[in-house]
Amino acid sequence: GTTGVAAKELNKKCVLIEQSEKYCEVAARRLLQEVFNLGEDLVNTEKRDEALKAEQESVELWKNLDQHDPKIRKELARTLHNLGANLRDQKKWNDAHKVTQESVELWRSLDQHDPEIKNGLAQSLHCLGVDWRNEEKWDDALNADKESVELWRNLDQNNPKVRKELAQSLFGL
Repeated sequence: GTTGVAAKELNKKCVLIEQSEKYCEVAARRLLQEVFNLGEDLVNTEKRDEALKAEQESVELWKNLDQHDPKIRKELARTLHNLGANLRDQKKWNDAHKVTQESVELWRSLDQHDPEIKNGLAQSLHCLGVDWRNEEKWDDALNADKESVELWRNLDQNNPKVRKELAQSLFGL
């Protein structure tokens, strides 16, 4: 995995061979985290086109891993959500809508008793409401926003981030 991370940082291609499937999975996750971090860094430095490419690569890499593993599905949902946000920032509404819808479906497939999952689903639903409003599909936007609000209301109301997210989702109503 270390060789793969070094190759990625140097923008070089490499072939990684590992005897143990367990360590292959560990190496793949490390590389995915590096690609994800690269995308975040590029967004933060206003290099949106490069960030978009890194996020798209990250999504494809996550999709190639075991989709029966809830941890992988959660990371894929999070990565799709971030990709949708970047696409939305670049006014690529249809593409943003598509990946955000996929993110919502993934979040829904995960354990809804986990506050982190509820948080992710609420965020993606809020963004889906934005997408629906951009397409002037008011009823769909309203339904997404109502569901987002309900999820935020069921999360820790003493958390300032939750209150802020709830306020933003209420604004969508």
